[in-house]
Amino acid sequence: MASFRDRIKSLPVRGVLTVVGGFILHVSIGATYLFGNITPYVTSYLRKKAVYTNTNYAESLWIASSHTAAGALLSSLLAFLEMYLSTKMFLALACFMSSLGVILTYFSVKLSLLGVIGTFGVLYGVGHSLVYPLAFKDAMEWFPNNKGLVVGIIVTGYGLCSFIFNFVVTEYINPENYSPDIQDGEDRYFSQDDLLDRVPSCFLLVGGCLVGLQIIGLCLIFKPPESPEIESSKSKHLKEEVEKTGSDGQTMERKNKEIPIKIQEKSMTVKEALTSRKFYIIWFLMLSFGMGFGYTYTIYKTFGQTFIHDDHYLATVSSVSSIFNVCGRIAVGLVADKIGLEKTLVMATALFSIFLSTLLCTEFVGREMFFAWVCLIYLAFPGIFVVMSALTMKVYGPKYYIIIFRLQFSESIIAAATSSVLATELKPVIGWHGLFYIASVCTVFAFFFSLVLDKEMRKSSKKSTQKTLDVSAQSVPSCSNIQTKAPDLALNINKDTSTYL
Repeated sequence: MASFRDRIKSLPVRGVLTVVGGFILHVSIGATYLFGNITPYVTSYLRKKAVYTNTNYAESLWIASSHTAAGALLSSLLAFLEMYLSTKMFLALACFMSSLGVILTYFSVKLSLLGVIGTFGVLYGVGHSLVYPLAFKDAMEWFPNNKGLVVGIIVTGYGLCSFIFNFVVTEYINPENYSPDIQDGEDRYFSQDDLLDRVPSCFLLVGGCLVGLQIIGLCLIFKPPESPEIESSKSKHLKEEVEKTGSDGQTMERKNKEIPIKIQEKSMTVKEALTSRKFYIIWFLMLSFGMGFGYTYTIYKTFGQTFIHDDHYLATVSSVSSIFNVCGRIAVGLVADKIGLEKTLVMATALFSIFLSTLLCTEFVGREMFFAWVCLIYLAFPGIFVVMSALTMKVYGPKYYIIIFRLQFSESIIAAATSSVLATELKPVIGWHGLFYIASVCTVFAFFFSLVLDKEMRKSSKKSTQKTLDVSAQSVPSCSNIQTKAPDLALNINKDTSTYL
């Protein structure tokens, strides 16, 4: 049995560098999780300093929603470019769009909410949505038998970004630890001029850092060998069956008992994916999850401000929860490789539903429970993204992975638009509590669809295994046949040679 050191030495160097590069690229697009921390600053700035004012928190949800919706819609169309560009070139284009969107927000935030939606929402969202799956596509092909772990490692960078930049943003914009001093109904806003004046330049600071990270990450991405043949778990099972047959027939020598069977990883076409039952189960699962998740990562700080009057404390909550985000992704990757992607998904959706549904209780207990619950939510929900990324590769294969991935998650267009409309129209009527009740119901539906998907995948697995065994039985001759043919062959040889005697 190979030692741990031998296993490390056997890892392909370029494959490891590709995982590291994907990790760094995910750090660069993790600014998505800055929405929750930066929304109070941006909304307060738009209310007082922008050319077109009178913005509130419910309307600011359109920034995050446009990021999700535009990213899903436009990136689905742009994903077809992958057929004509290399992964690295496509990644470079996507990285350029994402960092440009952040930098241009320096100008757009001075104008209006619509301008911020266009840059930090749409432009950054499209670039982000393309980088997200591309960053681990090659990495999963380098390590096909450890997809869950590879994705888990790479997407930890996604959570690590918010841990780093939440502190940076808060210390840069609000070093004095001002609290919101303007009350408008349930909502509280900042009005301090020195704080608000630092909001636009903060986007230049963050954008510049992201550009540097993306350059490093792109340099570390390497394409795996052309059309790599991977030894799947099915081939390993077949080798075991052949070994058993050889042992029972006693006609195969020990040294020749292993028959290396290489199986090319099958890929579905886009048409096959769109006509499969699993596609729509996953689509509705992510729609339900997206509508619940959309409120969580954008307004948890705004909700916390209603009973916690310490901006640095809330920033600490944001940053520490990011560590749980990172740990959750790695843990889910490891668990998924042990118990399977489908069961891990069921577990993740269940935990997310429980923690989100009880978040409202924190205002009655205190800020310590709020701290703990936000961390637990951030521990639970990343697992859903990790599993879905690997599950898409498992179900549909690598060839059309990016196109199918973007089509699979086109549901986020509806989820983002619906959550924003509900927030804008219903929030004045039902308040934060009502919005969280709606989000909680959505997560319950996500859990239900995860159970349906688990059942569907188990049925497909049984059919696939039976089909593989049938094919192997036809293609590999049994030892008994070899034994019965051997005497006949010897007899024929004797007959042929006797004519010369």
